[in-house]
Amino acid sequence: MKWRNEELSNNGKIRLVFISVSVVIFIVFFVFVSVIYLTPIYEKYKIEKAMKEKILVEKKRDERIKEQVKDLDEKFKNLKVIVEKNDNPENPVEIRAEKYYIINSKKFTFATNVIYSDKFIYLKAYEMVKYKISKNEWLYFFRGFEIRSKNGLYSTKNYDRYGIHLINGRLFSNHSSHYNDVMVCNEKTFEYKEYRNFITTDYTDLASSKEMTLEEIKAAEKIMENLQKSEANTYDSLRSQMKKEEEKKKESGKKDDPDASNIYYYQKNNYRAVFSKEELEKLGEIKEYEYRIRNSGNSYGNSYSNGKSESYSKEEYDEMLRNEGEITDDWEWESGEDNGEISKWEE
Repeated sequence: MKWRNEELSNNGKIRLVFISVSVVIFIVFFVFVSVIYLTPIYEKYKIEKAMKEKILVEKKRDERIKEQVKDLDEKFKNLKVIVEKNDNPENPVEIRAEKYYIINSKKFTFATNVIYSDKFIYLKAYEMVKYKISKNEWLYFFRGFEIRSKNGLYSTKNYDRYGIHLINGRLFSNHSSHYNDVMVCNEKTFEYKEYRNFITTDYTDLASSKEMTLEEIKAAEKIMENLQKSEANTYDSLRSQMKKEEEKKKESGKKDDPDASNIYYYQKNNYRAVFSKEELEKLGEIKEYEYRIRNSGNSYGNSYSNGKSESYSKEEYDEMLRNEGEITDDWEWESGEDNGEISKWEE
């Protein structure tokens, strides 16, 4: 009997060992199958998850870009002062502003809180100054600017006082005049490209940004040099005078009329220099001002006052302008005719 019990005990041990070995083999087999078959499935899952996350990030990025362009579009439409509109079929342009100041409608104007819009971009700036530099050309200067492609792909901004210029529909910024580089960002890749002497070749399209050639740098420097020699400095001082008067108005707590045109004229008298269009119309002087500007381009002989036509010599006319604060004793007229440098930009 004792022998039989020992035999049964040995058989139990054998069965236990067999079961244990079977379990181990099963586990090893399961792990092997998992490695062989489940790993590729898991890797595929990780790839699909990463792709979904990438698509989600790109979707959010595209939505952000669309919102930024939409925001500029809404801000542009909300500006009620139309500074300029050009229906050029190749690149229609419209400039709107919060306030528009006219010192000499034929030579110098400026505006604040401006948005420039054309086929390619929105350009938002806290100030735009517009200079007449030749018979048929104007130079635009945007100070404190943000530029964004209408397709949302490219952007650049710089809020310092140097700003960026526009001439003949092309943007430019040369280092010798502005002392800062232009950084163009690709909004989809977040890659930046830096330009020391920046210019666009296809109107204002930031996709056509490039470094200026030596010839283009010289042409840009010549334009800025001629600008410094012209009456621009005199007009700039009048611009500063108008801005200071507006700042004093704000400090006094006087609010603008919400129904006003927000168009202002430089009209110097003993106590102020800034008159709104509505104020001049009430004074009956707006037509006189516009008549005088129209006839001050090539001759000095005509003015219009109180229904009378009066004649002036050049010296008398200059003296009249001095009394009105439009020129100073050291002022000298520069014709600004195209000397061949500006035409190089018309390609």
